[in-house]
Amino acid sequence: MSSFIPLHQLAVQRSKKLKAWIESWAGNDVEWLEPTDWFLRGHDILEDSHRLNYDGTEIPSYKSGAYIWTPAPAPAEMAFEELRKAWHKRTDSAHLIIIPRLMEPYWRKHAWKVADLIVRLPAGHSVWPGEMYEPLTLAFVFPLLKYRPWQLKRSPVIVEMGK
Repeated sequence: MSSFIPLHQLAVQRSKKLKAWIESWAGNDVEWLEPTDWFLRGHDILEDSHRLNYDGTEIPSYKSGAYIWTPAPAPAEMAFEELRKAWHKRTDSAHLIIIPRLMEPYWRKHAWKVADLIVRLPAGHSVWPGEMYEPLTLAFVFPLLKYRPWQLKRSPVIVEMGK
């Protein structure tokens, strides 16, 4: 039974074509985050790179980027919580979270709060075969804008694209 419910496997582990397909349209400058990266690099913190502030205290260095989060279904709720924290602290980074629909009731509320655009690939798609049995969720979190409306979520362009 556990082979049909892989709560521990990442989406890119379950489908070999998925990573190449995402890199084909996301570009090569994206960073694929492992679960250990969620707490530092996901928050734009450069590991092992510190600078001194005006009173001589070491503080971490930051660098914004484009990140791809691929949590397994079991810890997905925690990944979305960290993504929400990171998005509020560092507003210049773009995030994409890729997760199978397993355990969706646990993380759906977080996804709808933070994501600007949610796309579902049905089982049977060329990169997400029918034997996966459930759709694959792609949640896009765009950087905040420098002017009103601050977010692209619910803007006419994104609503039209979602339709």
